Amino acid sequence: MKIFSTEHTFKHPWDRVSIANWMKYPNGHAPHVVHVDYLSRHVSPTGVLHTERLLTCRQNVPAFLSRLFGGEDSSLFYERSEVDPSGRTLTLRSRNLTFCNLIVVEETCVYGAEGEGTVMRQEARIKSVTGWTHLRNAMEEFCVSRFCANAQKGRVALEHAIEKIYEGTKEQVLEKLARFDKDTTDLDSLAATVAETS
Repeated sequence: MKIFSTEHTFKHPWDRVSIANWMKYPNGHAPHVVHVDYLSRHVSPTGVLHTERLLTCRQNVPAFLSRLFGGEDSSLFYERSEVDPSGRTLTLRSRNLTFCNLIVVEETCVYGAEGEGTVMRQEARIKSVTGWTHLRNAMEEFCVSRFCANAQKGRVALEHAIEKIYEGTKEQVLEKLARFDKDTTDLDSLAATVAETS
């Protein structure tokens, strides 16, 4: 088994990062995720949002795997997530459904509020279940290198989604301020207008 782990700090508040997570895909900065299906969603009595999704990813499968097991160019991942607003954490857990009889990939990604920013801690456990040592090592190495590349793409995609939220918020504030009568001295109304979009 091989383990990939990384940590990254986003210079954005947790609520903005957690909202952007749902706008992350599809995204030109992370073209490997081509489709997202929502399977279920509910809020527990404790206020935690639970979501199940199915992610379709397109990967370049190594030639030796294509020859041995067929030319699958897309793979499915099942994801469970919990958003805990009181604890200010977003936890994503995913597992591959495609090729799971050959290799098991389990990923956990936790976003937690830290100061004015958000820290993401990501870990993937990759274990080949085939008995052939050379094939097992080759598949695990391939998955680790893919995770390394896709983790970077995922961070860029999330930053892009956060920027879209921020730009939309700025536009809303400017639009409301433009409509706000310059001669009005009702500062409470102005403060409420800004608070609505923050």
